[in-house]
Amino acid sequence: MYAVKGSGRSKTSLLLKALSLPMRKWNGLFDQTGKLHLLPDGPGVVDGRLRRILDVGCNTGSHLVSFADRGWEVWGVDLSEQALAKARTRIPHGCFIHADIQEANLPENQFDAVRADAVWEHLVDPVGFAEKCYRLLSPAGSLFLYVPNYKSLLQNLCGRYNINSWVPFLLNFFTPKSATEALKRAGFPRYYVSTNTHTSYFSLTLRQFLNRKKPLFDSQNLGWSVALFSVCSPLHRLMDVLGLGEELVIMAPKS
Repeated sequence: MYAVKGSGRSKTSLLLKALSLPMRKWNGLFDQTGKLHLLPDGPGVVDGRLRRILDVGCNTGSHLVSFADRGWEVWGVDLSEQALAKARTRIPHGCFIHADIQEANLPENQFDAVRADAVWEHLVDPVGFAEKCYRLLSPAGSLFLYVPNYKSLLQNLCGRYNINSWVPFLLNFFTPKSATEALKRAGFPRYYVSTNTHTSYFSLTLRQFLNRKKPLFDSQNLGWSVALFSVCSPLHRLMDVLGLGEELVIMAPKS
């Protein structure tokens, strides 16, 4: 009996493994995460001038690699010296500083882009952070922020069971309105807001929400896994088009 059961589970795992590549390709048809995290686009040298980007909370520098490859001058700030050591190995010619952004010795009015991914929602003073970024940007520079969206469809439907609901680890719960109001107070005159949902968010949230009282779905269940990936990929893209996705992607030009 146990041998048969184990054999069945083994076969299911092999089928899931075999289907993983086509499912990832299916997700890729609807996923815009990679594109949005490459913003701003374009080469590092424009009209003979080297462009400079700062990543606040850069961690190991993974989001800066594409910019370095395109010839940008890359800077990173983080509170983890261990993570920065990996960033320096990954991008030897980058400038990485171990400090809080408010205390870091950074040149003002010099950065063409400042980005912060999964940072703003953790800060005690988000407006002060935005003001600091405003001062660091060149006159034609832009701030790029990536934060959870607390007006998303999943947040409204599933509440604390949403995979993106990290209470009490988040200090700020941004909606498009509150995020742009904070930027306005910091001096930014314009903002462009879109939403983005990672490919796994819908399936993970639905599994967590449906299993909240009693486990109903096994992560190794072939039909359940394929159905989630097949249905959730186009659904999460639709929510992004409607502005109801899980992550706010904000671009705020300095001028």
